[in-house]
Amino acid sequence: MKAETADPELFTWYNYEPDFGQRMGLSFADTLELGKMKREIARRLVGYCDGSRLSVRPRNDSYAVMLEDDDNEKFWFHYPKDSFDEIIERR
Repeated sequence: MKAETADPELFTWYNYEPDFGQRMGLSFADTLELGKMKREIARRLVGYCDGSRLSVRPRNDSYAVMLEDDDNEKFWFHYPKDSFDEIIERR
């Protein structure tokens, strides 16, 4: 499945997740292990957009990535562009 760019308006304050690791079932140590983090993002990815396009928490140095947790609830967080580009290229 190819990851799709998403409308920036879908990335709201309500579904922003600062504790994204827990939502993905990862420990803090797992979130620091780049390989595990990338695999989990690729598995759960719903869509993404350039972080600079957001009206909530905009950032120029990252993508906003929308994932789905085990309860099929969508959430998002910022992820570095260079690391995310590698995920997209492998999908």
